Amino acid sequence: MTTIGHLNIKSPSALNIDRLSAKSQGNFNKYEWKLSRQQRLGESSWFTGELYGQFSSKNLDSAEKFSFRQMRAYPAAEGLGDQGWGASINYYYQFLPFINTFLFHDIGHIQQNKNAYLNEKNSRSLASTGIGLAGSYQHWDYNTTLAWRNTSAAKSDTDRSPRFAFQIGWRF
Repeated sequence: MTTIGHLNIKSPSALNIDRLSAKSQGNFNKYEWKLSRQQRLGESSWFTGELYGQFSSKNLDSAEKFSFRQMRAYPAAEGLGDQGWGASINYYYQFLPFINTFLFHDIGHIQQNKNAYLNEKNSRSLASTGIGLAGSYQHWDYNTTLAWRNTSAAKSDTDRSPRFAFQIGWRF
């Protein structure tokens, strides 16, 4: 998907800060892409894989930045940048019609600013590995994961390793 946009910073003080730093004011282009595959391996097992990313023409406003879809050992805002890529592989095994276990590995790379303006590292690579339990029963869905980071500690929030997540939903 291609996005063609224009950032118009109206606040004079914010515009001055932008001119001295990111230079995100004005026209921009970003290109998002995704490849995915789901493959049944047997009657009770299957594999999913996804590769996705974003390219940008210049430094972007925070609303347009790329973020990892899944980097389950890190906080959601950990991988944020103008461009990058991510990949996730999952192996599922169905024990019962409403209980699926899975193993996963997530990996990705972020370039925080298309055009660096600070004297610090402008990119970051992250990876995580873990296990999960997911399924549905009647109108209820659930998903829980336990993930370990394979790369550096979290910076945007408290670092937890492993990181536990639980989701439950009701379909209506």
